[in-house]
Amino acid sequence: MQRALQTLILVMEITHTNGNEILSQNVPGQAAFLLTNRSGGFYAGGLPSRYSGLFFDVGGRLLKVVDDILVDGNYTAITCAKNTITRRLGKQNECFWMPNANNILIYEQDTPRKAGIFLDVRHPYDDRQWGRQYEMEEYPGGIIIHYTKVGDSRDGDAYLGTEYEMFIVIRADKGTCIPIRQWIKKEYSFDAARKASITTRYVFHAADIRAKQVVIACAATKEEAIALAAQFPDKQDDFTSPSFLCKNNEQRMASLCAAQSLRSLQVNGSSIYAGLPWFFQFWSRDEAICLGALLLLNEVDLAKSILMKQLHSIEHDGRLANRIPPTPTGSADAIGWHFRRWLDFARYMRQQKRDNVLFDKHCWDSILAKLSSVVSQYEQNYCRDGFFFNNPKETWMDSVDRSGVRLEVQAQAVGMYECMYELTLDTRYAQKKEALLKRIKSSFWNGTILADGLEDWTVRPNLFIAAYHAPKLLTSEEWVRCFEFALQKLWLPWGGIATIDTHDSRFCDNHTGEDARSYHNGDSWFWLNNLAAMVLWKTNRKVFKRYIKIILHASTTDILWSGCAGHHSELSSAGHQAAEGCLCQAWSSALYLELLHELTDVYRNQKEGTKNG
Repeated sequence: MQRALQTLILVMEITHTNGNEILSQNVPGQAAFLLTNRSGGFYAGGLPSRYSGLFFDVGGRLLKVVDDILVDGNYTAITCAKNTITRRLGKQNECFWMPNANNILIYEQDTPRKAGIFLDVRHPYDDRQWGRQYEMEEYPGGIIIHYTKVGDSRDGDAYLGTEYEMFIVIRADKGTCIPIRQWIKKEYSFDAARKASITTRYVFHAADIRAKQVVIACAATKEEAIALAAQFPDKQDDFTSPSFLCKNNEQRMASLCAAQSLRSLQVNGSSIYAGLPWFFQFWSRDEAICLGALLLLNEVDLAKSILMKQLHSIEHDGRLANRIPPTPTGSADAIGWHFRRWLDFARYMRQQKRDNVLFDKHCWDSILAKLSSVVSQYEQNYCRDGFFFNNPKETWMDSVDRSGVRLEVQAQAVGMYECMYELTLDTRYAQKKEALLKRIKSSFWNGTILADGLEDWTVRPNLFIAAYHAPKLLTSEEWVRCFEFALQKLWLPWGGIATIDTHDSRFCDNHTGEDARSYHNGDSWFWLNNLAAMVLWKTNRKVFKRYIKIILHASTTDILWSGCAGHHSELSSAGHQAAEGCLCQAWSSALYLELLHELTDVYRNQKEGTKNG
């Protein structure tokens, strides 16, 4: 058996371009990259993981198709230009791009050089080794591969028949495509570092190609795959830059990258992947959190589609399912984020003077009636003794129990009442809001810190989420005192906030990978870091200036120069900054954009003041 290995390098130059704007920096190691077709398909490259490679939605089933495209040599540079990735290999460049709404990957070389195409067709979570059948035939300019997955008793399968089949066409334009038909053992160092249970796998070396242009297409039928491969669509550039006035070029470029990353995660104009390459589901909480940034990017139609989809998906108990496809565990906080985004949406439409453009009066009245009914259902099923409770692992900190009465869930209920009052002017909601604010303050505030849960004084960063949803819970002076104490316990000098008091016995200094022990007991989540910086800015930008500046720098660095180039990671170890967890996380980028938006007006005023002076 041959072994496919990628040579490690010491330094790679990362370049980001947007029109005439260019930003470059040398970084240690090798940068990963990500492309999508915005209809469920994506290509994750440069990442030695079983979750990397080319994925397509084939007949409603997400399948990994290509494991890797390998060329001998060391990569020395990568350039990210919106929806195109270019890598330098010695004196040669190779380019990857994906057209929207098509199961196609375009691979180009400026000088033809042999590249191996390695296949691993499967569902991303399916690690079975047997019953994988590749039948190959040549056709003009390339090869056609008929893949069939059958059950196999060696994998413990009860059903031994055909599970599914598909066709892959590899077309080498004015080049050669030589069939290889050989199984090789692939090692995944990224998964090994994450302490994954599986770190090696046999993949199928289908062919070696040598051509300037290669098209890889995938479909449920042979005819459709051939037709797709015959296409060569123009590169699309429909990206509109966000209008943030940033303090420096790095923040400006990072905002462009974050906006492009968030848009690339949308699927069919109605949903957003939580993250790639392995959070390819639609998590209600994550989607709702991202809606704030979508409005800032004027993605009104997508925001409306997600809001309406979620509204119609609210269950009989007044809450949203955790995700689609659903999980047995519920979500205590998705519904609060959903209401917050309806409020943001209504405010945005009023600001844009488009109140009656997207909804007629009858439709808007039915939305308000539905939201009112949801509040009643939520109160009936989850309000006890004046507080809202949740079951184990139903908050965003789903790797720890946190059952009972939790701070941020109460703050979100305050936000729900505020939303309903502002949208309906029904004073009952205002009264409920004020009453709940008093109960929370009486039971959770001790004059120094807000409890994380009823009678749970563990210091965690959920108080920043509470401040985002219910800023009137404390006075400005009280918030300053609360945040100063919390930061003494949670602050990480590199520019992050830990998920538990760093002196707590449960605290983990390093990310524990697929073992979730560190996730919410130490790991620093970039979405929450950005949210915390935004809350600190709103509370007292002078007192917390140092923290805001360092958080912003850490997040900007993660987007531009770490992990997956141009994308915001899920989290970092507490002890040192690193791109860890899922390397392209939607809510991380969304909250980065919200944070920059909060800074924009002040920066603009400073700039205009300088000009006038």
